[in-house]
Amino acid sequence: LDPDSFIGADVYKFFYGNGVDHGLVTHTECYPDGKIVWGVVYDDGYEQTFDHQDTHTYTGIFYNSDASSDLGWWCALK
Repeated sequence: LDPDSFIGADVYKFFYGNGVDHGLVTHTECYPDGKIVWGVVYDDGYEQTFDHQDTHTYTGIFYNSDASSDLGWWCALK
């Protein structure tokens, strides 16, 4: 699965005291250790990053966590 395929995915996350907020996955980032995170921007402008587990939890898209540790090659292409 191409990590960029999450870009544009809807995100729904519950924030205590605020309810459920909607956002979109806007980009991917590669850390020097090869870990990939996804940038999310909510409708109110709040931004946060998601790891593979967050992406699955809040988008409903399954991303194999075993594969995420072996994506250094993908980061090298970015």
